[in-house]
Amino acid sequence: MLRSTFYVLGLAGRRLGRRSGATALIALGIAAGAALVFGVRIATTVAQDRAVAQAVERIPDGSRSLRAVWFGVPGGSGEPQPALDARVRAALADVDVDVVPATALVLFRESTLAGTFAGLGGIENLRGWVTPRSGRLPRRCRPERCEVLRLRGEGRLPQPAGLRLVEVGTGALPSRVLTGDFLAPTDNALADAEVSPVIAKAAGYHRPPAAPLFLADGVRALASAPALANVYRSYAWVSPLSVGQPRLWEVDELAADVTRIRSGLQATSTSFDVIAPVEELRDAQATSRRAGRRLGLVGGEAAALLFAFAILAAATVRRDLLAARRRLSWYGARAWQLALLTGVEALAVGAAGTVLGVVAGIGVGAAVAHQAGAPVGAVLGQSVISPGGFLVALGLAALATAVLAAATAVRAPALGRVPLSPVDVAAVAALGLVVAGVIWDVGGDVPLVLPGLATFAAAVLAARVLRPALRLLERASRGRSSGLRLASLSLARNPGYAVLATAFLVVSVGLALFAESYRATLAQGERDAAAFAVPRDYVVREDLTRLIPVLDAASLERFHDLGAVDVDPILRLTGGVSRLEGESGITVLGLPPASLPDLRGWRDDFAAELRARLAALIERPETLGGTALPGRLEALVGRIEGGRTVRVAAQLETPRGRFVRIDLVRRGDLVRGAVPLEARGGRLVALELEPVSRLQERGADAGKAVSGTLRLEFPALPQVLEDWIGVGGATLSGPRTGGRTIGYTLTYAESARLRPRQLSDEQPVPVLATPGLARAADARGLLPLQVGGERIPARVVGRVSRFPGLGGAGVVGDVNALTAALNAERPGAARVNEVWVGLRREADAAEVDASLAAAPFDTLAVASRRALEAESRRDPIAHGTLLTLLVAALVALALALAGVLLTVLRDVRDEEGEFFDLESQGIGPVALRRVVRLRAFSVAVAGLFAGLVTGVALGALVTDLVTLTARAGEAEPPLQVDLDPVVVATAVGLYVVLAVAVVYAATAGSFTEPAGPRRAEDLE
Repeated sequence: MLRSTFYVLGLAGRRLGRRSGATALIALGIAAGAALVFGVRIATTVAQDRAVAQAVERIPDGSRSLRAVWFGVPGGSGEPQPALDARVRAALADVDVDVVPATALVLFRESTLAGTFAGLGGIENLRGWVTPRSGRLPRRCRPERCEVLRLRGEGRLPQPAGLRLVEVGTGALPSRVLTGDFLAPTDNALADAEVSPVIAKAAGYHRPPAAPLFLADGVRALASAPALANVYRSYAWVSPLSVGQPRLWEVDELAADVTRIRSGLQATSTSFDVIAPVEELRDAQATSRRAGRRLGLVGGEAAALLFAFAILAAATVRRDLLAARRRLSWYGARAWQLALLTGVEALAVGAAGTVLGVVAGIGVGAAVAHQAGAPVGAVLGQSVISPGGFLVALGLAALATAVLAAATAVRAPALGRVPLSPVDVAAVAALGLVVAGVIWDVGGDVPLVLPGLATFAAAVLAARVLRPALRLLERASRGRSSGLRLASLSLARNPGYAVLATAFLVVSVGLALFAESYRATLAQGERDAAAFAVPRDYVVREDLTRLIPVLDAASLERFHDLGAVDVDPILRLTGGVSRLEGESGITVLGLPPASLPDLRGWRDDFAAELRARLAALIERPETLGGTALPGRLEALVGRIEGGRTVRVAAQLETPRGRFVRIDLVRRGDLVRGAVPLEARGGRLVALELEPVSRLQERGADAGKAVSGTLRLEFPALPQVLEDWIGVGGATLSGPRTGGRTIGYTLTYAESARLRPRQLSDEQPVPVLATPGLARAADARGLLPLQVGGERIPARVVGRVSRFPGLGGAGVVGDVNALTAALNAERPGAARVNEVWVGLRREADAAEVDASLAAAPFDTLAVASRRALEAESRRDPIAHGTLLTLLVAALVALALALAGVLLTVLRDVRDEEGEFFDLESQGIGPVALRRVVRLRAFSVAVAGLFAGLVTGVALGALVTDLVTLTARAGEAEPPLQVDLDPVVVATAVGLYVVLAVAVVYAATAGSFTEPAGPRRAEDLE
């Protein structure tokens, strides 16, 4: 028994050595698939880890730490600060994540300390946390002399009994990593930052002077001062998170440590709390894991590719193995010995290929981790050298071995010879699952399985179609060259291996094209997202931390001075449509219609009409009406008759587009209001009527309206009221020139005003609307928009599913028409609040970037399309995803070439008997080589064509189901399949050239020996 076993093992070794070329090729193919699987696994871990590290860097300074805090009065706790310090440090020492050793601090918040209102604190090793501005750094705080720095405020230094405080300078805290929310910003932000003058004035008026704040070096002397024993204080022990910490795999440990430490400390005192940015880390971890599952799609496709290659490889050596089994049977070999021979050969090749692939994957993955700055050992320990990695390697080896053994020992199903085989049933079931997944829009990880099922169905379909196609080729080759005739005839009569090889090429070429198309789709999706968010090269809007309106910081003329740029004034407001179901708020976007054809981020599927047509539909030259004010007019004076129960106010538009309201004070039969300096040379755009007293009575007169008439004229502005109308309870009558009679009925429901007649009074503003809003319009397209408390009529003239710069539901119209309509209803309701800047020359980008970063634009928020694209390229998840897809495409293409080579080697070896017959009939070696080459080219072309179709279908399927961007976020706009024709054409051309080279190189030395008798076993 043992001797028989060793004989079989030795025979298997000798057979593998005799077929060293084919064996090595099969092992290398399996190794490539295994390396891709493990490379994807390592790349996924690296990308996820880098994404978490970047998320940590984005956490605000004050929250990027592990922080234990205690608040109260020492007398109530029963433990002095040293005891609390020891307890906390012992608890923090159990944290498994690498953190900086804890720094202790104490803070007595602003309160009365020894008769002085001030704040007082101490930080352990203050030198490393404070920047001196004057004087020197304080020495260690001791009761007899405790030196402090003044951080802010004015006022005297407290002098508690038993603690001598000495001020030695001033300083600032450059970072809030240590203090977090304990301390307000050191300086008055309103004093240093540029803000709107109105905001600065209001904030300065209402904000009391900051109490002085002093910091000492050390905690214990302040905490133990007898004079402060009954003063509330906060203790904190802060461990800043180290750079790159926690790693992806440490987030769960950190969360568990925080919970455990918090429970332990709060069990001793309810005054304790433990804080860490766990929620932010969980969000980053969830995002990275979503991306990891999507990268798992590539890993699954790599495993499917390895599976298909193993089947093809097994078919390549099947005839030789069966011949060996028959010879052993003639010599009396038993069934278990035959099975052992098959299993040993399959195990040797499968295991060797898997081990080689794992080693290669680890090497490449280690290089990737090192290049990304991730700890190589930890990454490998989490991805490959781990129980999960070991199981994956074992599973790949078992899969390769089982496929090789089964495919060589079991007869392949005869596709095409029976109406329906088990493989056909499996393919139909797989296709049904794919269709169901598309129709029902399944979620979770199910979409990641569907591409593999679709690939399997495509391979079976190609195998089914190839048989009749080969018969048609044989008929078409009649009467043509003998080489083509012989090649097509042999393929038509015995298509078994050709069908299998073509099916493998469908898988490999299809996966290669899918990986490349999906890579191009994700890359284009990132560019589309950047252009959709920033429709021109730059979007300049108000910085909400400074509250300076865009046109107050820089006029449109100043934007034009940037150089060769296009400047688009934009109006963006939030509005609504009354009681519209499912829409809590919409965006009203106004832009110059002429700029619409030049917007980036537009796709043809956004609307049925062309952009030029949409621009023509919404274009309406309309401006706000008004009466021009002379530049030297210092006061607005008018004559008034009647109307003693009302007062009059004027709305003026300044030359810079702002609106100011002035009250016209009545003196006898005159009303007069001073024109502000900023409004001189502007326009009078409205007159408002208000009751002199409140419309509030008691009893039956509650809510009674005020009504009457008055006559008003402005001698210096005779054209005022000439073509005006009354709204909100006001009417105009009398001649259009000179003074006019005004009737009024004043209530709280509406504001009575007189204003110039507008085009929007008769014709609603034309707008483009998103589908939900378009459906809400009536049969005439009318849509009542509510913006800023005012209602303006709009007419939907076009439907857009999406619009660049517009997130969610909204309407888009002419900026001038929308601004005029809104300001006519309420002056000042609409003003340009964004500017879109487009470059005419790409070479000017650096210069414009520098200009927008300098005054006066530095007080505004600037978004750059190029910056967004650059950010996406730097994103580790996006970079890892795109790189992995590229590598997967190259590996799949390489395996396709390996499949072509196996096809040639198999033909030369296994069809030797047939070629001997042809050689005996006088066909020379050149003709025989031509037959082999034509057979291989037929298979390669068929596999290439079917693989291209499969790849396009896979790209469309995955793009429809997996709607994540390269950075694992929701795509806006949705992803659209993108194929780079240059890349695809180059890849196809390279495949053809290399396939031709492989075929010619493999057949160059064939049929060079003279024909002669063969052994019977060689002819089988």
